Amino acid sequence: MDDGVKGLRIGLPKRFYFEYVTREVGDAVHRAAHELETMGASLHEVDLPHLKYANGVEFAIMGSEALAYHSKYLRLGKDQDYTKGVLSFLDMARYISGSDYVRAQ
Repeated sequence: MDDGVKGLRIGLPKRFYFEYVTREVGDAVHRAAHELETMGASLHEVDLPHLKYANGVEFAIMGSEALAYHSKYLRLGKDQDYTKGVLSFLDMARYISGSDYVRAQ
């Protein structure tokens, strides 16, 4: 930012972002982008067609890695150190195969 934003290209997604955020967040993103545009950046609408798979990919990677890390504590009987939500997340991660994890990466 010390050198300014002139020439910076900013991509705004066509889909799979603004329909999932609150109106206030979407408006704030647009205001910030337009402010950067007045400072010399250029705005470009971008299409990221595979973004619809991001949640599944994120779960496959994060779930597998979290389970790998926390399984040693769970094997030691430290379940009481986790919230029900985290235990549920880790339990669901048990169904992610190694090939799912690698494909997600």
